[in-house]
Parts: sequence; C-alpha cells; structure tokens
Amino acid sequence: MKGEELLGGVDGGEFDSTFGFALQGGIDYEINNRWFFNFDIKQKFISTDMTIYHGWCGTPSKSQMAIPCPDYNVEDVVEKVKINPLSFGLGIGFRFN
Repeated sequence: MKGEELLGGVDGGEFDSTFGFALQGGIDYEINNRWFFNFDIKQKFISTDMTIYHGWCGTPSKSQMAIPCPDYNVEDVVEKVKINPLSFGLGIGFRFN
C-alpha cells in the first residue's frame, strides 16, 4: 500500500506506454446462408520499460511530503519487459440480407 511501506521498500512502479504488433489468423465457417461461426488466434508482441520506485523514509502524513532515504544507496530500477500474450477468439455471426 502506497505510503505505508517499510523503510527502503518498494514504493510502486509503472509501465511506459508503447506500441506493438500482432499476428492474426482465423476462419469463418458458414453454418447456413445467414449464420456463421468464427475462430481466430492472435499473438501480440509488446516491449516496454518498467520502472520500480524505491521506498521512502517513514510514512508521510497528509501535510508533509515523503523524502527519499539518504542512508540507502538505492535508485529507481528501469527494466525492459516483454509482454507477448496469445489470445483466442470464438464468435457467432448473423448476416443481414
């Protein structure tokens, strides 16, 4: 919980916004003239930077700001992260004629 961590502990983190690309393949199966069934699979490729923030000294009150711990030789950690989800889709469709 932000603001209630132990001395020198992790104080949160965030991911940078990014773009990626995807590969997709699928089929449509015609059930009859109006109804069809759909299946697809997608592999997404995303790479971004994640920043982990170091802890603060003490728990700040609402009236004062937390200060970084000067006694620790710690810095925010930035790491490259790969997020490559594989997703499947199923659907049923209706054609209006």
